[in-house]
Amino acid sequence: MSPAGYWPQLRAAIEAGADAVYFGLKHFTARAKVGFALEELQDVMQTLHRRGVRGYLTFNTLVFDHELSEAALSVARIAEAGVDAIIVQDLGIARLAKQIAPGLEIHGSTQMSVTSAEGVELVRQFGVERVVLARELSLADIRAIRAETDIQLEMFVHGALCVSYSGQCFSSEAWGGRSANRGQCAQACRLPYEMIVDGEIRPLGEARLLWEIGLEGCVWDPEDPGADSLSDLFDRLWRGREATARRLREYTADARRQIERMGERIAALIPGPVAPRPARMASAPGQERAR
Repeated sequence: MSPAGYWPQLRAAIEAGADAVYFGLKHFTARAKVGFALEELQDVMQTLHRRGVRGYLTFNTLVFDHELSEAALSVARIAEAGVDAIIVQDLGIARLAKQIAPGLEIHGSTQMSVTSAEGVELVRQFGVERVVLARELSLADIRAIRAETDIQLEMFVHGALCVSYSGQCFSSEAWGGRSANRGQCAQACRLPYEMIVDGEIRPLGEARLLWEIGLEGCVWDPEDPGADSLSDLFDRLWRGREATARRLREYTADARRQIERMGERIAALIPGPVAPRPARMASAPGQERAR
């Protein structure tokens, strides 16, 4: 799965081989700088489905009481547009979406900070059918959760790893009034820092660097009984809806190649037959770029 900030990134992800794309609107999303208008959603989903690609919409911010009417209208429009699933942070929005559009699949965002099987079961009670686990978890943590629940799980395998827990960082809001839970994170963790102890500067070493996670570092043992689902490892590739189309195309194509090279090992992890990848329908020359 690849991120898509807008049309150029969406088309790049499709052409590079993404099986699914996630994107947001211009509001109610953790990336407020990018996104589609509600009026564009039907075109977005038609473009994706025409190429056999699924489309997931991020509705992954906390919603205030005075915004509930607008949120309800947005959820209804999202369902009408044929979005394959909505990714939420706010449990209230999960419940609201289930009431407004019972057929709309709901995914729990990594912003929910779900770090345990108990957390998974809690969000399931609100209609969540798939959980994007907190990015801070180790492979051992994920195996332990997988052993205790049968819900669909996802994890990020590429991109920046926030130095705080996903969905629980308040530094951006405290320092600059830009809430990370409202799509306005100033990424204060990327700034250079120094540690001063008793008036002397002490080296921070690797602690100065923002942690990164990468697909190439994820190695699964086919004999490991905890790694029993493709979605455990490979569903969501990176946190990059603000990436350029060129960068997105390169990363998506590279991830596709890595996954295909690991095909036999991955197949060994999944009991029963593996569903074939959806066929992609070719577009007429210039058709996708005519919008």
